Amino acid sequence: MKDRFDKLVEYMLAVRNHQVTEDELKRLHEVARVLAPLSKRHHYIPEFFTDGFEGEDGMVYKYDKENDLLTKQKFSSKSVFFEWGRNSFDSNGITISIIEDRLYSALDGMFAPKLSALLEKPIGEAIKDVDTHSFLVALAISFFWRSPISDNAFKGLFQESTMTFTDPATGAIYQDAEREAKMKEDPFWIQIQRASLFRTTIDRIIEEHRLDPQTHQLHEFEPNTFLLGDYPIVYRNIPSTFPDLMHMDYLFPISSRRLYASHRYDDIPFGDRDIRHLNAIIINQSKKMVISADYEFLEKSVTYWKMLKEKIPYFWLKERLFDPNKNREGESD
Repeated sequence: MKDRFDKLVEYMLAVRNHQVTEDELKRLHEVARVLAPLSKRHHYIPEFFTDGFEGEDGMVYKYDKENDLLTKQKFSSKSVFFEWGRNSFDSNGITISIIEDRLYSALDGMFAPKLSALLEKPIGEAIKDVDTHSFLVALAISFFWRSPISDNAFKGLFQESTMTFTDPATGAIYQDAEREAKMKEDPFWIQIQRASLFRTTIDRIIEEHRLDPQTHQLHEFEPNTFLLGDYPIVYRNIPSTFPDLMHMDYLFPISSRRLYASHRYDDIPFGDRDIRHLNAIIINQSKKMVISADYEFLEKSVTYWKMLKEKIPYFWLKERLFDPNKNREGESD
């Protein structure tokens, strides 16, 4: 039964142009109901990644951005960056979390040891190989599509997509507006499509075959230098195409002390003011929360963000972060 489900999901995720049959979707529902152990706490930032921002006691402080609330209560990685039942759906009265338990858990299981190994490497050896660059790109793409910040982007893509159907007798491909509308209301199909965006992005990047020259840098600082928010990648601009998620300049704190930078320049300096600005941007673009193991640092960063947003447009801060000719001398915030 388990192998049957794996093969069905693999097929569904490999589908091009949304060519599907209702019988296949019905079988997925049946098998999922038999297999599914129900999980409820679904992390959009996985616990293995949050671990890199914890203190020695394994805990963090949280700024609740939705309610503008910062307290000295401590939280474990299990208790942040999750939504109850985020990736669950109802199938004939039964709540199922198979997408979380089989797909996202497998992805996290693949990423976790790679990140752990990367964080243990000396800074000069950490990103010299293509495999490491590919892993960090894949991790960033995964986080983008799992983050609540991309919910509306997915809804737009999903509703605007065109579905086709295949006649089992003749093999002819055709469109059917009524059947399409029914399929687009199916909660399992919606979850499958959301999960498939990771693969779709990779496929589009490969298909485009752009060879933009990119510089990859890894900066290292003291512990608790960087905050972690629910949208942890800072792109130079808002990504508007799938390949933008790889080729656009971006900064990605992969722990509280290490920052991965991918950009078009030979080198971009990164100093104390840039750290403050990057953390302010992370707070600004986060939807729900931001964490740090250092309460005073988190409090100061939130205060700084509130001050900056009244004075400076955030698009300007982003441009400045990626400016290789920026001058630090004599500047004031």
